[in-house]
Amino acid sequence: MEELASAEGKLTHEIEVLEQEDETEELLAEREVLLSRFNRLAKEWLTLKVALRLLEKTLRLYESEKQPRVLERGSGLFKSITSGMFTKVLFPLEEDRIKAERRDGSRTNQDLLSRGTLEQVYLSLRLAYLDVYHRDESIPLIMDEVLVNFDPERSGRAAETLVGFSEEAGCQVLFFTCHPHIARLFPGTIGKVDLEYYFQNRVEPSVVSPFPMS
Repeated sequence: MEELASAEGKLTHEIEVLEQEDETEELLAEREVLLSRFNRLAKEWLTLKVALRLLEKTLRLYESEKQPRVLERGSGLFKSITSGMFTKVLFPLEEDRIKAERRDGSRTNQDLLSRGTLEQVYLSLRLAYLDVYHRDESIPLIMDEVLVNFDPERSGRAAETLVGFSEEAGCQVLFFTCHPHIARLFPGTIGKVDLEYYFQNRVEPSVVSPFPMS
């Protein structure tokens, strides 16, 4: 009985060893399959990552250098109004909204811009569109209180930009405001008319008259 029990123990041990060897072989085979799959997926991921980087670089290049002249011209005007805080106006191909690029290269969606800054973007694009597509058509530009939401510093630069744009593009700009402090932002060399003053005094206004600020 002792010999049989000993033999049974040896056989049981041998069976366990054999089972472990079979399981090890199965695990090793599974490991090889997984390694092969991992290598294949790693190559695919690397290929897609490189392709994505190249696509992003191409889009950035297009947005920065190849977009329509309106955005290029508008970017220059916007940069002037913001004193270089923002340098470009972009319309990314993969989106349906405008972005403003800051001096450090970061970009801000139009939804995150302040009302004043967003209006400065639209003003710049409006001027750019007129300059690019209607420079030779002598179309006057009429504006009414477009600076009311700008801070004082940008209001002054926007007024200077409008005067410079009018002279450079040969475009007549008719600017209406009921705020004397905004009228003072424009230099005295341009024509200013206080319509209320002339209506009250029953005289015909002249575009070259000084702007009475009493």
